[in-house]
Amino acid sequence: SRLPASNHSNQASKTQATISQNPPEASANAAQAEQRLREQREAEQRMDQKRREEEAARAAKLREQQEAERRKAQQEQEMIRREAEAKQRAEEEKAQAALAVQLAAEQEQLLEAFAEAAASGDP
Repeated sequence: SRLPASNHSNQASKTQATISQNPPEASANAAQAEQRLREQREAEQRMDQKRREEEAARAAKLREQQEAERRKAQQEQEMIRREAEAKQRAEEEKAQAALAVQLAAEQEQLLEAFAEAAASGDP
């Protein structure tokens, strides 16, 4: 069941013809595969860029939240400090008022003592 030599030669020329027809097709397939790879890489790069942008946005939002919390804590501390200062001033004013009342009472006692001494003729 061997093919005659002429038939074998004919088969070889058909194979050669098929091979010579395939290079443009193979080249086109390779170009398409290359294009698909390029597009896939570009899509991956876009996804990476989008992920980096989203991460940067999350980091910026976190920084803003932390800064807002820091400012809030600072404001609360300032308010507590002002309240403490106001309370201390009120205590000091109360103490000064009590001292003024005490001094006025002592002064009144002295005036009364002088008045009694003058009335009795004591020097």
